[in-house]
Amino acid sequence: MAFCAYCGSELEANASFCQVCGKPVQPPATQPGASAPGAPELASPGKIGVTQAVRMREESDRVMSVAWIFLPLLGVVFGIVDVASIFILGLGALFLAFGLVMVDLLLFLAFWYLLISRRNNHFRRDKLLRDGLVEYLRQEAAAMGKTNDINVELATMNSINGEASAEEKEKSAVLWIILDTVTFGLLGLYILYFLTKDPYKHDSRQQAFMQQVQSALSKLGKTAVNPSWKVLPSRSYFLYLVLSIITFGLFEFYWNYALIVDLNNHFKAQWQLEDSILAAI
Repeated sequence: MAFCAYCGSELEANASFCQVCGKPVQPPATQPGASAPGAPELASPGKIGVTQAVRMREESDRVMSVAWIFLPLLGVVFGIVDVASIFILGLGALFLAFGLVMVDLLLFLAFWYLLISRRNNHFRRDKLLRDGLVEYLRQEAAAMGKTNDINVELATMNSINGEASAEEKEKSAVLWIILDTVTFGLLGLYILYFLTKDPYKHDSRQQAFMQQVQSALSKLGKTAVNPSWKVLPSRSYFLYLVLSIITFGLFEFYWNYALIVDLNNHFKAQWQLEDSILAAI
């Protein structure tokens, strides 16, 4: 996979010119590391990294429909059909009951698979974005002779990036689904735990990082406006678990809703700021 040295766009195979900005794939140069007179300025590796990360969001940041919250209701319907079929059809309905239970289980596992996968994909993209922004600001400040002006911001950004990299490890969706199945749902409690807690921690950390980016850009004479970014609510896993138990699963409607919309809202808020940052750089 190759990217344009001017705008950071992904290049088609064997392309001679960028299909986005129209610049040549191999820009002419008078000497190594120097552009030819009159040639457009090459994009820095940091800027290319930021551009690539932003372009990845269409694939990595999946906005899910809240219709998934009706999975618990589907399970109740299947349960009623199971009981009714046994009374009406007798023991011969056991095969039907087993089949309905398996369909319900597969739907739940598919739901968790989607949630875990989009968590991993977004965290991976955000790591590339943070790395690119740190590198871009470092290079830009050095070129402008303002490295000392943004030393505090760079140090804070590196600290947040390091903390995020250590805590936001990828969790294999397939592995956790298998472990949940073989433990008859016991490890599903842990899946629910990190799916509930991770969005808030990631959102808070990412917002703090972006505030440092905005501050550094401002000192370099660039402005990135954050239209709106409210920190996601901190949700109590144990409270939600207790409420689900005492309401015989009815609270799962809201719990599933929270699992969906928290990351949906995070995506949309971050996209707006990313667009502003990209325009500024």
